[in-house]
Amino acid sequence: MTAAREHFGPPVSVGAWIPNGLTLARLAAAPALLALAFGPWEADGGALLVLFALAALTDLADGALARALRAETEFGARLDPFADKALVLAGLGVAWGQGGLAGLHLVPVAAIALREALVAFWRVRAPARFAGSSMLSKAKTALQMLAVGLILAAPLAPQAPVGAVGLGALWIAALLALASLGRYAARAAAPSPEEGGRR
Repeated sequence: MTAAREHFGPPVSVGAWIPNGLTLARLAAAPALLALAFGPWEADGGALLVLFALAALTDLADGALARALRAETEFGARLDPFADKALVLAGLGVAWGQGGLAGLHLVPVAAIALREALVAFWRVRAPARFAGSSMLSKAKTALQMLAVGLILAAPLAPQAPVGAVGLGALWIAALLALASLGRYAARAAAPSPEEGGRR
């Protein structure tokens, strides 16, 4: 039995790959959002919001289904954070394109993009070492998705302070992103078990 199977359990059935399908759908939603927002289709804000919201909801569903079906796989565990990053960054791009992000509000966008790029690099370089997500990372992701959803919804509810709440949430999410980045940076700077054993 491989180490991956020992950790994630026995081989799963075809039906149990539904959670991974949801994760893949969330990943595919990122380029779809960008294509609909900036391509020749001229999708309206409501359609973009619905697509983003449905994709964000799969982040709740895939993990819950995987646990319920006892179908947690190494593939799904490693793909999930990349799907989250892609969706959030695509959503921020669409929000910027719609005029919902400008001026100082691009600062948290830059902070989030920096964090996601560095963590993605570390995960690709050493997937086993950077596997899993902390509660801080999960809270950061949830708040990012909420912020993006509110900013995208702002043009549809101009009389409500939806956009202001979304921008406030985005700044808080950026602070959480930087705090999470600090933890990952400390893990990256620490010697790996193999390096420690050779000293």
